[in-house]
Amino acid sequence: MEAGFPDGVLNVHGTNNTCCFEGPFWFSWQAAFPCKLYDIVDYICDDADVKAISFIGSDPAGLHIYARAAARGKRVQSNIGGKKHAIIMPDASIDDTLNALAAAGFGAAGKRCMALSTAVFVGGSSAWYF
Repeated sequence: MEAGFPDGVLNVHGTNNTCCFEGPFWFSWQAAFPCKLYDIVDYICDDADVKAISFIGSDPAGLHIYARAAARGKRVQSNIGGKKHAIIMPDASIDDTLNALAAAGFGAAGKRCMALSTAVFVGGSSAWYF
C-alpha cells in the first residue's frame, strides 16, 4: 500500500472523449484521444477477476453498470442521481462557508459531478439566523 491506495484497485474516470485510469501502478494516465468508455465499462463489468464495483455518476450509466455487473454475480454499489451535500457545523465561519458554498454550487457553471446542491446545517448556531 502506498499513500492509502491498496494494491489491485483500479479507478476509471471518463467522459465521452477521454478516460483517466488510476491503479496499482501509482500514477494516473490521461488518454488524450477518444476512447470507447462503454467498452471499458463493459469489460470491467464482465471480467471474472473483478469482484466488486463502486460507481458514482449519472442514472443511465449507473443502471447499466448495476444491471450488467450484478448479472455476473458481482457486488455493486451504484450511487446515481444523488445530491451533493455540504455539512455545515455550528462553529463554521459564515463568510468562509458562504464563499465555499457558492464556489461548490456554481464553480464550472455547475457542470461538474460534484456541484453542490444541498447544504445541511447541523447543531444550532444563532449566528446563522439573520
